[in-house]
Amino acid sequence: LQDKLAEIISKLPTLERVIIVPYLGEAEQVASALPKAVAWTSPPAGARPDFVRLPFDHPLYILYSSGTTGKFKFRCFYVAAF
Repeated sequence: LQDKLAEIISKLPTLERVIIVPYLGEAEQVASALPKAVAWTSPPAGARPDFVRLPFDHPLYILYSSGTTGKFKFRCFYVAAF
């Protein structure tokens, strides 16, 4: 999975951050092996959201899952859905 993520990250030049959600205790390890990646353990102290107006069809986030069939799956969620 890390190799696939690294390939995807390299093809997204405007990507600012990859957030690895803790699962099975591997978030720190995965995040440290990827560029622009951080493990989501908790919000930084004093962090405040920065609201930005985006186009209707702007991708908000991409969710990846290994699924149950062994094939990687992804779903892109757009600003319009939220």
